[in-house]
Amino acid sequence: MRVFVIVVGCALWCGCGDSRNNEPARDAREAPDASATPDAAEPDAAVRPDAGGSPEAGPPPACEVAAPTVCPDPMPRYADVSPIFAARCTSCHNGSDGMWPLSTYQHVADWYGEIRAQMLACTMPPLDSGQTMPTAERRAILDWIRCGFPR
Repeated sequence: MRVFVIVVGCALWCGCGDSRNNEPARDAREAPDASATPDAAEPDAAVRPDAGGSPEAGPPPACEVAAPTVCPDPMPRYADVSPIFAARCTSCHNGSDGMWPLSTYQHVADWYGEIRAQMLACTMPPLDSGQTMPTAERRAILDWIRCGFPR
């Protein structure tokens, strides 16, 4: 349920073009509880994006990624995923133009809930951004979040 609320909230915020409210949802800003892993109660499911995009672009490519249920061994660190954020996200998410930044560990950790939802829904990077993200990179980010986003 929580992912649905976050995804719908982001879709409304991003879809309306209103960049005045640059604050993350309350759940995404809260510091993680060290005793619980992020989203531990959510089911492991493959998610496909809704058929969106412009008619000229055709349907979005199939995207199937499963939510990890356990932290892999060895545990991924921020150094393992930061190149993905740099290559796939920061061209837009650099803090300008009302886009929330994803250029530092703290930025990414603060937005872990939203990032997780976008990775599972395969909605970021958006189709019209010119960026793509392989499933292996999505999985690496999801694994890192599952492990509690260690530095």
